[in-house]
Amino acid sequence: MQSIIEIIGSTIIGGMILLLILTSKSNVSKSSTSQVINSNIQSNLTTVTELMEGDLKNLGYRITDSTSITAADSNRITFKIVNDSTHTTDSISYYYTTSSTSLFRKVNNNTPTQINLGITNFNVWYYDKNGAITSSKQLIKSFKVAITVQDTFKYDGDPVSAYWVRTFKPQNL
Repeated sequence: MQSIIEIIGSTIIGGMILLLILTSKSNVSKSSTSQVINSNIQSNLTTVTELMEGDLKNLGYRITDSTSITAADSNRITFKIVNDSTHTTDSISYYYTTSSTSLFRKVNNNTPTQINLGITNFNVWYYDKNGAITSSKQLIKSFKVAITVQDTFKYDGDPVSAYWVRTFKPQNL
């Protein structure tokens, strides 16, 4: 009789240990999947922002007239820079379309390049020298860009996203 109680007790304890191991393995798997998704989102966001920052830091560089920014609205910015390698003035546009949920980069009159890395939002706010919001291209002295990137894969039913915002104060404005 005592050996049956010991066997039953051992089976219950063994089952509880097995359940703890399986639960732990499941939690590690979920955490690992979440980290991979977050890493992909951050990588996509970094790719977009590095490209954009490279262009925006040169906004107005060597432009002699007062039209460094040629188009400015909430989903678009178009500006001029002088290309050091060709010594020509280039016009660069970044704009977002909700119909394709993509950010586009257009240089001069070339075909726009679609930046399709899961961008779900792109906004630009423009400020004058006093920090007040302005819509006048001639008064713009700084601007803020915000981008949201979202993975198409939903983890546990929720989309994974990352948000980036930066204020630019180009010296050439």
